[in-house]
Amino acid sequence: MVNDICKISNENKYRDRLPKLVAAFLASFSIIEPYVLFSIGSGTGRFTIRFADFFLLIVFALCVSRNRRMLSIISTDSLLFWYLGFSIITIISSFYPSHLSLLVSIKSIIINVIYIYIFEKIWSIECRDLFYKYVLNIGLVVSIIIFVQAICGYLGISFWNGKLPFLEVYGHWSGYISNTGAVRPNSLFQEASYAGIYLIVALAISIQSKKFKHTILFVAALLLTTSLVAICGCIICLTYMLIFSKGSGLSSKYKRRLILVVFAVLIMVFIVYCSNEHIARSINQIIVRLSRIENSLSGDRMSSERYRLTGYSYYFDSYPLWFKLFGVGEAQFSNYLFTPDSYSNNFVTCLLNFGYAGTFFMIFMLVRLFYRMSSERRVFFLLLLLLFATDAVWFNWHFFYLITPCFVSEPLVVEAKNVK
Repeated sequence: MVNDICKISNENKYRDRLPKLVAAFLASFSIIEPYVLFSIGSGTGRFTIRFADFFLLIVFALCVSRNRRMLSIISTDSLLFWYLGFSIITIISSFYPSHLSLLVSIKSIIINVIYIYIFEKIWSIECRDLFYKYVLNIGLVVSIIIFVQAICGYLGISFWNGKLPFLEVYGHWSGYISNTGAVRPNSLFQEASYAGIYLIVALAISIQSKKFKHTILFVAALLLTTSLVAICGCIICLTYMLIFSKGSGLSSKYKRRLILVVFAVLIMVFIVYCSNEHIARSINQIIVRLSRIENSLSGDRMSSERYRLTGYSYYFDSYPLWFKLFGVGEAQFSNYLFTPDSYSNNFVTCLLNFGYAGTFFMIFMLVRLFYRMSSERRVFFLLLLLLFATDAVWFNWHFFYLITPCFVSEPLVVEAKNVK
């Protein structure tokens, strides 16, 4: 009898700890994502396992050990069903004779299916409130480091670039000083825009949670990153929560207070702009980047703005009719076009890889997803949509971080209250 009671007590403790572990992982995996646990080989054939992959498998195993029913088939509302459509289009595309190898697509499909399946099972753990809490706390740390990096950068003082020591990084680590000498605080991330992606989610959560001081800090930190995506995300959060979100639960008094703070921040930025040469240079760079977007898109040079907004979309006109309809297949357009880089935003990538069929299917699924969400979650969907239009976040770590708030389960107690 006593042993049974102790066993039940231990199981309850495990069940209580698991949501905390899952929420902590979901809130932090985009920070540990670039760090390599081990790698085998070199060059294009290099096989790499990252810390994020390792912890993802551990968390998934613990979730399955709690409830083995998690291994059941996923419903038609899932991302896996969404991705199944792209897989079918890839198979149809392969019927057209070309120099492409279907094995490249199959490899990418298998990897993406594994990630989607694991994340969807992890999201089923009731930990949304804990996830929000951890993102807010991590966001505070990220913002403080951004402020310190900005101050040190403008004063010419050497400071930590955010990279964890003694660990190998996959890819390039930009730090808080760009190649042009501009100060672009990156906090704990590889570059400033990644820090901005993390903070726009934290900003949306802080507004919904009525964390006024957090909101002010996050807005200021987002501006300091000088990332256009981060600034656009900040504008989307504030606009949606203040104007379009009827179900946000924010009182008129709170909204007026928030509007006053936004104006106060803008006035402060203008004052600092007029009085500080270094900050004025950073703001001028943002203005220049915005003003040259039209010229970048119409020019011949593949600039950063062109990569993000239109990419290699102009090659689509040279596709044969079959590829225009069904694309060249998952992860294939760079091989088909013999381009050294496959970087384009998600809409362009979808058009080139899956043609008109894939693009219409993706738009249909996005609209379907939007209307199936509660109003409070739709702001996260809009932030995901922003990244779809400006960056390559096709089932990568940034994609899963941005879409996690859209899918992660609420505590059962909260759901019961809503039913009443």
